[in-house]
Amino acid sequence: MTDIIKIKQLNVKSIIGSETWGKKKLQPVIVDVIVFTDIMKCGETDNLEDTIDYSEIVKAVIKFSEEGTFNSIQEYCIKLIQAITQKFNVEKINVKASLPRAHLHSQAIECSLTRTKDNVNELFTSEDVYTVNKLNVNTIIGFNECEKVVKQSLDITLSYYPKVFSEIKTVEDLSEIVDTKILAEEVNNLVEKTRFITIEALASSIANCCLTNFGVEKVNVRVEKPNAITFASASAVEIERDISSIPKLNKKYQSRQLPEKKAPNHVAYIALGGNIGEVVKNISKALKLLSEKCTVLQTSFLYETAPMYVVDQPNFLNAACKVLTDLEPTDLLVFLKKIEKEVGRVPSIRNGPRAVDLDILFYDKLVMKTENLIIPHPRIAERRFVLEPLNDIAKNFVHPTKQQTINALLKTLKRNPSEAYNKVRRVMPIRNQLWKWNEKTYLMGILNTTPDSFSDGGKFNTLETGLAHAKEMVENQVDIIDIGGMSTRPFSDDGVTEEEELKRVIPLIKAIRAEEWGKDIPISVDTFRAEVAKQSIEAGADLINDVTGGVGDPKMFEVMAETDVPVCLMHMRGTPKTMQLECEYKDGVLTEIEQVLAERIETAERLGVHQWNVIVDPGLGFSKDVDQNFEIVKGIKQLVGEESLLANMPTLVGPSRKSFIGKTLNQTDPMKRVWGTAAVCTTLIAENTSILRVHDFKEMKDIITIADRIYRN
Repeated sequence: MTDIIKIKQLNVKSIIGSETWGKKKLQPVIVDVIVFTDIMKCGETDNLEDTIDYSEIVKAVIKFSEEGTFNSIQEYCIKLIQAITQKFNVEKINVKASLPRAHLHSQAIECSLTRTKDNVNELFTSEDVYTVNKLNVNTIIGFNECEKVVKQSLDITLSYYPKVFSEIKTVEDLSEIVDTKILAEEVNNLVEKTRFITIEALASSIANCCLTNFGVEKVNVRVEKPNAITFASASAVEIERDISSIPKLNKKYQSRQLPEKKAPNHVAYIALGGNIGEVVKNISKALKLLSEKCTVLQTSFLYETAPMYVVDQPNFLNAACKVLTDLEPTDLLVFLKKIEKEVGRVPSIRNGPRAVDLDILFYDKLVMKTENLIIPHPRIAERRFVLEPLNDIAKNFVHPTKQQTINALLKTLKRNPSEAYNKVRRVMPIRNQLWKWNEKTYLMGILNTTPDSFSDGGKFNTLETGLAHAKEMVENQVDIIDIGGMSTRPFSDDGVTEEEELKRVIPLIKAIRAEEWGKDIPISVDTFRAEVAKQSIEAGADLINDVTGGVGDPKMFEVMAETDVPVCLMHMRGTPKTMQLECEYKDGVLTEIEQVLAERIETAERLGVHQWNVIVDPGLGFSKDVDQNFEIVKGIKQLVGEESLLANMPTLVGPSRKSFIGKTLNQTDPMKRVWGTAAVCTTLIAENTSILRVHDFKEMKDIITIADRIYRN
C-alpha cells in the first residue's frame, strides 16, 4: 500500500526559458508535487517526525525556483525532482510545472514527470507528459449555415508523450524533445485554416498533425466548443491516439483548409556556398539575383568549412538564407541553376570545387521526391556546413521527416566523434581577409581627425600627423584603423557640417591607401552620415561604424546594403549633446540594448544588409551611467548568448579612457586611464568580445596577446 502527500498549485516564480514575448526573465510557475510514501507510522503516533513535512517541501520548492535559472520546463522539473529526493526520503515522486505566461494563446504550458528512487537521475522516460492547456483558437466549424460564416472560439488541450530519436544523456540533450511552444504554434496555424463540420474530425486532424509532423508517440486531444449549446458551458470531444493510428488518420482526416483566393507565398530555406574564385562576391551576387524573383527575408552568418566527401580542394564558405517565393519547387530549382550559371559555376566532379552552389533545403514543410529534386534536402543532418548557418535563421524549425528542430540536429551532429576535428569557423570578410570570430580578439586603433575629441582632440587633425599615427598603428600590428571626423564625446555639439567631416576623413583614407604599408590594413569610418560612409568606402574604407545604429541618417541602411561591407551598429539614446541625460532603463540596460539592436539588425536585413556583415556595439559611455557601463562589461556574453535576440553576434566595445573608468579611479586626465582601460579590456576579452576599440594600441596589444592566451586557449 502506498500513501501520497500532495502539494497543489503552489505559486512560485523562476526564470524558465522565455516568457510570452520571448524574454528570459522571472515568470510565474504553478507547481504540483505528489510524494509517494508510507504515512502508517505517523497515523499511529500523530508525530510530525514520522512523516514528510509538506511545509518543508514547500520551502524547498520556493528556494529552488527563485535561486535557479533553467533553459526549459523539463530541465526545471528534472532538477526539482532531484533536489526534493536528495533532501527527503521518498520512494516515488511526481512534479508538474505549469507556465501560465509562456505562450500567448494558451492558458499554460505544462510538464509532468514521475520518477522513483531507482530512476531519479534519468533525464527522460516514455511516461513524461507535456501539455498545452487550453490553446484558444478562432476558426470556422459547424454544420449550421451561420457557423460556416462566422469564426468560433475553441479551447484545445493537448497532452503528448514525445518520441526521442537519440539517447538523452545531458541537460543539453533535452532540446531534442519537441518544444511545446512550437507544437502549440503549429496546431494554432493548422486550426485557423481548417473548415470542419465536427469537432471530432478536427480533434483527429490535430492528433494527426502531432503524430506525423512532430513524431510523438501518443497524444491526447480535447477540443471544447463553448458556444455550441446555449445552456451548457461547452460541448467537448476528447480522444487519445498513438502512432498505430497514423495510417487511418492520414486517410480519413486530412486538414480541410479554407480556399485561397490567390496562390500562397511559400517560405524556402536555401543553402549557399562556394570555394573557388571570389567566393564572397559570388555569394552576394547570387543573393542579389535571387531577390529578382524571391524576397530574401534573412541571411545567416558566413562560415569557413573544410571540404566534405572530396577533401583535396580549398575550404568552402557557406551561408543560408530564408526567402519568400511564389515559385513552385521545381521552378525554384530551375531558377537557382540559372543563377549558378550566371555567377560562373561550370560543370565539375560531384562534390568538387565550384564558384557557387545553391540548394533548396526546405520548402514550407513539403516532403517530395522526384528524379531531380528531393525536399527536404536528404543530407542536411550529416552536414554541419549546412546546419550551422541554418541554425542562425531557423533554430526552431522542425525537420518535416526527422521531427527534430534544426538546433537539436546540430547538437546531435556536434556530439558525433567524427566531428571532433571538424573546424567550422564563423567568419567575416573584410578587405582581403577573413576575420575568424571567437579565435582571437581584434584590435581597432582610434584615429580621430577632430580638434575636439575628449582625449586626443587636435593631436592628429592634419594629414601629416594623421598619416604618421596610422603608420605607427600598422607597425604595431593593429587589425583595423577607425577614422572619425566628428567628435561624439558626451555633451559635444553636433555642429560639424557634412562637408567639414568629409574634408577631415576622405583625404586621410586616400593617403593611407597610397602608401605601400597602407594597402592591406582594414579601415573603418566612424560616422552616422550616409554620404560620408559612401564616399569613405569609395575612397578605400572597409567598414562603417555608426554610433546611432543606422538611424542617424535615413539613407544609412541603404548605403550599408549597396556597399556590402561590414557594419557596426551601436546602441545609444538621443545625441552626444543629450545622451547622458537619458540613462534611465525601466527593464535594465542590457535588456534595452538587446531589444533595440535586434530591431536595428532586422531593419538592416530587410533593406539588404547581410547578417555576416553586422557587428554590434553596446555603446559604453553613450547614455549610460557608471554602474550601467560596468554592468555591460560584465554582461557581454549574456548580451549575445544563445537565448538572446542577438545570439552569437560579434561584438565591438570601446572602453578606452572612458569617463566611467576616470570616475571610478578619481582620475580626471583621460591620458592617465591606461591601466583602468587595460583592466576593462581584460574583462571584455574574458567575456568573448570580438573587437576592442582603443587609443593606447601598443599597451592593449600586449593585453590582448596575454588575455587571448588565457581565455581563448
